[in-house]
Amino acid sequence: MKNHFVHFFQSSSKSNPTYLLLLSFLTLVAFVGCSVESSNEPLFLKSSNEPALEEFDSTKTQDTLVVAVLNQTIGFQVQNLLFTNQDDSMNVFRNMEALWEQYERNRPNERLKIQADSFAFYDPDVIALQEVMVFLKDGEINSDYITDLPQLIQAAGGSEYVTHFQKMNELELKLQARVGDSLNDGTELEKDSLLDLKFYEGNAILVKKSLTIVADGVDMFKSILGVPFLEDKIFYSERGNVWAKVQKGKKVFEVGSNHLEVSILATQSKNQAAELLIAMDGRRDPEIAQIIVGDLNYTPGTGTHEILSSTNTFMDLRELGSSDGVSCCQALDGAELTMENVLDYALVRNVVGGEVSYHPLGPIVIEGAPPLWAADHALLIAKIYAQSK
Repeated sequence: MKNHFVHFFQSSSKSNPTYLLLLSFLTLVAFVGCSVESSNEPLFLKSSNEPALEEFDSTKTQDTLVVAVLNQTIGFQVQNLLFTNQDDSMNVFRNMEALWEQYERNRPNERLKIQADSFAFYDPDVIALQEVMVFLKDGEINSDYITDLPQLIQAAGGSEYVTHFQKMNELELKLQARVGDSLNDGTELEKDSLLDLKFYEGNAILVKKSLTIVADGVDMFKSILGVPFLEDKIFYSERGNVWAKVQKGKKVFEVGSNHLEVSILATQSKNQAAELLIAMDGRRDPEIAQIIVGDLNYTPGTGTHEILSSTNTFMDLRELGSSDGVSCCQALDGAELTMENVLDYALVRNVVGGEVSYHPLGPIVIEGAPPLWAADHALLIAKIYAQSK
């Protein structure tokens, strides 16, 4: 039985036309045993003497912004392809087939519905998301989180939101199999078959339509992870910050949604935190509350945490004693809660206080199917208290 399978990778990124862009939802496990070199030099920041928290003043107007934060969990572990022998075409094909089957077992559309129901229930002013995915199979949309989620929230009785999306890490895989090739279940193809998968992901900010958006934008980080792949090729994982300045009452709040590199990759993680802080400093205004939220991929006390959260930069709302919950990581089809770590945060400055709580979304029991969790991260709900003149 002869194998005629042909495969190739394409990136539609203008900045890297030759190379596949490694998706930014790479897990820590994906890098074990992988030699990674980076030309990124450590960034050094000047410390600020301005405190993150303002003193409460009863003569000023008080406003509260509620922010919901969630890493949506793509569920398509494309990083497994990095450890696939690209010279063995049938092995590539079978691994790709297995990844697609795993993706379908994770039931992305059902998980998205659970997320939308939760957002409708908590009714936040702003929703900050990471790993927001758009997935096309054979040219047709299979999953479109950024388009479908606002519609599902409204269908569940929730508010209408305006969406700001930071598109990153676009990837296309074209796989062609010929007559006689074997699939994972042992069956042989009776005709030539082309599988075309295209997907991208990113960060998003959703703002209630009833609120005023003063300004919005994106910050792309220059310090990014380079991963060796196929001889001398290097692929890069894009990371960034999407932000919006939102007015509620008399107060303007700037909210940024982020997904930083894993903290074990210390240079990229710390540098991205430093770049984020530099960008936020450039927009700092004593009359505007600034909020950093997202899957920051560090644990308390690490270098990245120290860069972002201190009384002279941003205050971690957890340090105010409002929560000791955990946010990661959960098996999507597990019956028991497995979260043990904190990777998701709400960091603030130019505010008078706030509180944060964590809410695992599941398990949901659906007849005839395993238990289902909406994401491998918990939903974070942050309440930020600010004052204006």
